[in-house]
Amino acid sequence: MLRLVGKRLVQLLMVLLFLSIMTFTLMKLAPGDPVLSILQADKLNVTRADEAKLREEFGFDQPLYVQYGKWMQGLFRLDLGHSYLTGEPVWEEMMKRLPITLQLTAGALVVMLFISFPLGILGARYPNKWPDQISRVLALIGASVPSFWLGLFLIYFFAFRFQLLPSTGRDTWFHMILPSLTLGFSLAAVYARLLRAGLLDSLSQEYIRAARARGVPERRILWRHALRGALLPIITVFGTSIGHLIGGSVVVEMLFSWPGLGSMAIEAIFGRDYPVIQGYVLLTGVFVVGMNLLVDLSYRLVDPRIRFRKEDS
Repeated sequence: MLRLVGKRLVQLLMVLLFLSIMTFTLMKLAPGDPVLSILQADKLNVTRADEAKLREEFGFDQPLYVQYGKWMQGLFRLDLGHSYLTGEPVWEEMMKRLPITLQLTAGALVVMLFISFPLGILGARYPNKWPDQISRVLALIGASVPSFWLGLFLIYFFAFRFQLLPSTGRDTWFHMILPSLTLGFSLAAVYARLLRAGLLDSLSQEYIRAARARGVPERRILWRHALRGALLPIITVFGTSIGHLIGGSVVVEMLFSWPGLGSMAIEAIFGRDYPVIQGYVLLTGVFVVGMNLLVDLSYRLVDPRIRFRKEDS
């Protein structure tokens, strides 16, 4: 177990190093000039000397490898630099926005669970019958509809047409409903199909037939035996879903004016705020790799037959 954790931590460091190099390189190759963006944002009448002074202050007059080396030195101290636009430390800004994004992520996961589990269980319990057909149609809709279109649809009907829910902001818990539905509905479609396939596979196993032969009630077979075996593929996908929710919340946060990490990243991209963009990419990478580690460790709890012998060797 300790070797598995150590191996995953090494992989985390390698992923972060790769992300840091790629992000830093792509930011330098991207069109636009952060210095000009800052000067235009301030609406100042500046001279060439002022522009050169600002470049020297940000270190843009130095070679790229020197800029990257200084940024990596700060990264080892958890110092991601300061925002070009606000002047605030990037780490502090992200820590202010992170709970807001995690709040939206939690709401999306709740929506996903409440939609996917009933659809997946009904589809497996009544295969090729009308509950399964409804499950397939809803799963197809959820997988096909883009998040921004679904968000606009929900805003139009529930906020504009019937005025039942607020469309923007996060003042109350009601403000979470529409963005959580938008973000969680597409995930629910994927998990519903995964759960249905997993349950159908589990229900066809020998130990399920043996339990039925012993007279075990069908409900107990479904919830205590088949469902446990069907959770393995769901847990596998769940690790990448967290990264998808945090990274994919960019469009939803902008659509609903949700002040989380996604909206911060969009503002940084338009403002050529390189330190904020680099910090956002690294934080997303940490969540993805960290969740994959937790998924690997959780396999033992779901299926005792898994012992990680190959991983520990």
